[in-house]
Amino acid sequence: MRIETWLGLSALAVAGVRPAVAQSDSCTWDTCALRLRPALFGRQIVRGQESIKVAGVGFIAGPIGLFRDAPDSVRVHYDSFRRGHNTTAGLMLAGLTGLIASTAVFANDGDDGLAAGLLVASFGFTVAGIVVSMRAEDHLSRALWWFNRGLPHAP
Repeated sequence: MRIETWLGLSALAVAGVRPAVAQSDSCTWDTCALRLRPALFGRQIVRGQESIKVAGVGFIAGPIGLFRDAPDSVRVHYDSFRRGHNTTAGLMLAGLTGLIASTAVFANDGDDGLAAGLLVASFGFTVAGIVVSMRAEDHLSRALWWFNRGLPHAP
């Protein structure tokens, strides 16, 4: 975890920030707990037993209104997820671009050294994207956990 995240969470703990609380009295674990559901192009964040769609997470992760008013512990992790997820999108796009360029150079009997260099660079961007993606997914998981933590369980 990055030092900025640790410092931010420590400052929140010292400031006496209360844990996540339910959105309303009628919001229980059964009706408001968030989870991920696979979708055709990406995933969805859904709420409750009925799986009501809250947001989609595709190539780019945008802001989620539900998290805007959530406690800091939720927002910090979701913001970290968004940064990581969107960085991953850029790295993967750079890797794909390098692969296409490398293929074009090879196909046109161009400079083999340039083509190999482009291929190695695209591999590097892809591996970096995978690493950043794994860290981002952990932040999303933690954001959902912190959100759900404050929900009361049904009697």
